Amino acid sequence: MKKIALLLILLVCVSVVVGGCGVNDTHGDRLTRYQRINENYARQFVDDWDTFWLYDHNSHLSEWYPRVAY
Repeated sequence: MKKIALLLILLVCVSVVVGGCGVNDTHGDRLTRYQRINENYARQFVDDWDTFWLYDHNSHLSEWYPRVAY
């Protein structure tokens, strides 16, 4: 039983050393990821800004009111 436990511990240690312990990103990879995240935030901001300014209330000129889902 001790031999099996020792073999399992050795196997785990070897797999950690060979496989690595985490994400290996280069500086360029991190910059690219941050640029993509910032571009997504900018697009979301533009969409929110457009939604805020283009939000239109119902017109009072017609006697028939359109259905607006809130």
